[in-house]
Amino acid sequence: MKRRISIRTVSLSLLTFLFLALAGSSGLLGEPFRHRRDDIELTLRLLCLAIGLWLAWILFRRLWRTLDARPAGAAIEPPQPSIDRLMRLQISVVDHLDGTFGNHTVETFVRMITDPTLYRTRVTERIDLEERIVTQQIAIEYSLPPTQDTTSGPRYILLFSPPKGQLVDNLRITDGSGKPLADLSFEESTELVAAGLRLLLQLAIQSGRPRRRPPWPIAPRMTEKHRALELILLEQLTKRGAVDHEEVAARVRSAFNRYRLDGEKESVQELRRYVAALSAAYPIVAVVPKDAITGGRTLLRYERTLIPSALSEPGFNFGWMRVLLGLKPNQVVVPVHLSATAGSFHLYINGPASKYVLDQNFRCRHCRADVSRSWEPTEPGPNGCAHRMIAVPKGRRFTDIDRHYRVTPKLGQSFVHLYTRGFGAGRQERFKDLELFARFKEVPPGSRATAVVTALVSTFLLAIMGRLASTSGAPSMSLPGLALALPAAAATWFGFSGDSRSLVGSSMLARLSQIVTAVVSAVAIAVYFTSHHGHIPFHSSIVGISEPWWVVLFLISAVNLMYVSYRFALKVQVYNGLLRKKERQGHTDGDSVKL
Repeated sequence: MKRRISIRTVSLSLLTFLFLALAGSSGLLGEPFRHRRDDIELTLRLLCLAIGLWLAWILFRRLWRTLDARPAGAAIEPPQPSIDRLMRLQISVVDHLDGTFGNHTVETFVRMITDPTLYRTRVTERIDLEERIVTQQIAIEYSLPPTQDTTSGPRYILLFSPPKGQLVDNLRITDGSGKPLADLSFEESTELVAAGLRLLLQLAIQSGRPRRRPPWPIAPRMTEKHRALELILLEQLTKRGAVDHEEVAARVRSAFNRYRLDGEKESVQELRRYVAALSAAYPIVAVVPKDAITGGRTLLRYERTLIPSALSEPGFNFGWMRVLLGLKPNQVVVPVHLSATAGSFHLYINGPASKYVLDQNFRCRHCRADVSRSWEPTEPGPNGCAHRMIAVPKGRRFTDIDRHYRVTPKLGQSFVHLYTRGFGAGRQERFKDLELFARFKEVPPGSRATAVVTALVSTFLLAIMGRLASTSGAPSMSLPGLALALPAAAATWFGFSGDSRSLVGSSMLARLSQIVTAVVSAVAIAVYFTSHHGHIPFHSSIVGISEPWWVVLFLISAVNLMYVSYRFALKVQVYNGLLRKKERQGHTDGDSVKL
C-alpha cells in the first residue's frame, strides 16, 4: 500500500525550514531597534537556530520511527500440511522403502543425518569476499557404503541442511568434473524424510538388537500407538517456515515420554537425533548418477551466495563510523560448523588482492577465546560456550581422539586458511559455535599514501599562502585561492572513488585524513578572500606565518600530515615484516617461492 505524507510531517518540515532560514538571515529588525540592533539580532538568530535544530531532530526521529516500523513485506504464515495429507504420506512410506528409494538408500540417508562424519572424508569451504556479497563454495568428498542395488539407478546424497524458513540463493550443484547435478524437490525430500523416520521407528520398536545390514529383518508390526507417534513426529518433520527450537524439542520430548520408548536403546537415541535435526532444517539431497562414483568415492560441489550481516563486537567499536564515512567493513567472521561434519575440514577466506591479513583468530563465538588444543566439547553452559579446558600433563599429550587444527601463518597473503581434523569425532558432544575471525588491511601504498600526498600538498600551499597573507595583507588576485581548492578536490575524489566494488573496505584513517584536508582547504579559501588581519602573541611567526587564522590552519594541516605519514610508515614496516617473516624464521622448505 502506498504511504501518504501526513499533515504533521509537512508542518514540521515547513517550520524547520522557516526557523533555519531566519537563523541565516540578516536585517530582521527595523529602525526602532537601531541602538542595539546587532546584539538583539544575534540573539534572535541563535534562538531561531536552536529551535530549527530542535524541530529538525523531532522530524528526523519521526521519520526514523516510521521507516523502522515499515514492514519489509507481508509476513505470510506458510501453509502447514493437514492431518489427511500426513496420513496419506504415512501410508505411502511402504512404497518408498521398497520401491522408490529402497532400504539401503534410506539407511544411508539416515546415517548422513545422525552421524555426518561417517561418510564425509573431507570438506573444503571457500569464501570469496569480492563485490557486495559473499560467495560460498563447498567441495565434499564422500566414501559411500556399497549398495545392493545392481541397477543403474542414481544415489541420493545429502549435501547440507539449511534452517527452515531460510532461502538458498543461487544454488548450483556439480560433481567433481563440473557437470551440473539435480537435487530432490521439496515433495521428494519429504518422502525420503518420512521413509527414514519409518525405518528408524521400526528399529526402535524392534525387540533385541536391531539388524542394520541386509538381509533386512521382517519389519515389526506397527501398532496404533506406534502409528500415532509416527504421525506426531511427521508433523514436526514436515512443518514449514521458521520454527521455535525449544517448542519443537518440548513436543518431541513429550511424544517420546507419552509412548514410552526405551531411551537407553541406541536406535531410540538415533531416532531422537534424526527428529531433532530435521525438525529445524530441511535437507538438500543431490541425485548422483552411478558413473560419478568410483570405488564408493565421489566428489560433490555446491555454490551459493550469502548476504553478510553486521559484525557486533563487544565494547566500543568504530563500525558505525565506517558506515557514516561510506567505508566497507575490514573484519570478517565465518562460522566453522562444517568442521563437525567431516573427518577433515579446510576453510579458505579469500580477500581482495589489494588487501592482506593483519589478524586471524580461530575462536569461540561466545567467549571470544582462541581455540585451545586442550579443549574438549561439552554441553553448552550458561554463557553458551560448549567447551571446557582439561588438564594437560607436561610433555607430549596422547589421546584416543585425533583432534588437531592449524591456521596458515600471516605472511602478507590475502587469504586465511584453517585446517581441522577430528572435530566431528564422537556421536555425543561436539564443538559448537566456533568461528574464524579475520581482519584485512590495505596492501601499501593504498589509500594512506593518497592521504599523505593530499595532506602534503595542502600543508605546502597553506604555508605559501600564509606567508603571502602575513606579508602583503589583502589578496590581489584569485589564482592563489583557486590553488587552495586543489587539495580539497583531490581529497574528495581519491577518498570516495576507490571503495565501491570490494566487500572489504579501505582505511578509515585515510578517509578521516582526507576529510580533514578537504575541510582545512575550504576554510583556507574563505579566510583568504575575507582578509583577516592580526598577529600571534610575542610578534613571533611559524615558518613565516604570523596571522592567527593561517597559523591555526597550518598547524592543523601539519599535525594531520605528520600523523598520517607516521601511520603510513608503520603500515609499510608491518607489511614488510610479514613478507620477510618466513625468511627470518629460517624456513628452507622446497615449497618456498622468492620474488
